[in-house]
Amino acid sequence: MQQTAQTSKKPAPVVGDVLAGTVIQKEPRRVFIDLDTVGTGVVVGREYFSAISRIKSLNQSDDVTVKIIGMMNEDGYWELSMNQADREAAWKRLRELKDKRDILLVTVLGANHGGLLLQLEGIEGFMPVSQLSLEHYPRVEGGDKTKIIEELRKFVGKELKVRILDMSEKEEKLIFSEREAAEEEMQKVIAKYSVGDIVEGEVTGIANFGAFIKFGTPPLEGLIHISEIDYKLIDDPAKYVRIGETVKAKIVNINNGRLFLSLKALKEDPWTTVSQRYEIGKPYPAKVIKINPVGAFAMFEDSIYGLCPVAKFGDNLDALKEAIKTGETYLFTIESIDQNEKRLLLSYHK
Repeated sequence: MQQTAQTSKKPAPVVGDVLAGTVIQKEPRRVFIDLDTVGTGVVVGREYFSAISRIKSLNQSDDVTVKIIGMMNEDGYWELSMNQADREAAWKRLRELKDKRDILLVTVLGANHGGLLLQLEGIEGFMPVSQLSLEHYPRVEGGDKTKIIEELRKFVGKELKVRILDMSEKEEKLIFSEREAAEEEMQKVIAKYSVGDIVEGEVTGIANFGAFIKFGTPPLEGLIHISEIDYKLIDDPAKYVRIGETVKAKIVNINNGRLFLSLKALKEDPWTTVSQRYEIGKPYPAKVIKINPVGAFAMFEDSIYGLCPVAKFGDNLDALKEAIKTGETYLFTIESIDQNEKRLLLSYHK
């Protein structure tokens, strides 16, 4: 019995297919590509000029990747694009780099108010300011946009280690993160520190909620919350620390890779000796700093405060406000002292 040999045929190519080919001829305005069994294709017109820099470097017999963008023309040539094929291949490589979480060395091409402009595999990308490492984050007092862009422009031409944070070929979006790239190394560095350690560093930024300090080698950055600057009530951290100043601070918390520091932890707590300066049952002068539905808050010293409850006025807030004015000094009798809660309970001394 005679067997019939069956041959499998490749499906005919269609527009959108990406194929491998070989350069067979270069002309001033077109390039012919041998597509093996598929036939011959040509890069011409707009597609020729969009890939001109690549074409100049090609020689006969060089291997190339092309994309079919048109069916066979009247001369029997497939219409091809080298540029589109290169971009699709570039996006594929970028997807692989993102999935592998590779750390990449990328040169900064430009900067704007929002971040840095970069390019990888011929694809333009962006790194928001928020994705800069702590070492490179522009700590600009007052958030001055002009100063921020000045700081960001210093990175132009420099290489940064980054990871691909997000990407979308359809939306032509490529987002980088330096912070992500530094995360693993940073965790190892942070592990060397413990709560209670005392560090010395430079004030690198001031915000309305506190100040940032850079310390150690390699450098880490920690936050001193406004409540940890001093025992006294503070409304503006810039009055107590300045950028560039060297300070010592105590690590009071490490949470999710973030370090929280304290300046006041290295100072004597005035509440530890409050009972030596004030006696229960005696009146003392204090300045009223705030009145709210709970009562009146009065300051005896920079760091010693007490509360005169509205209950002392029959739970009548209007009566309290009529007797006591914010910004004025009155005599208040200390009824109790709670050192743990740092609280004095007061009564109004008429």
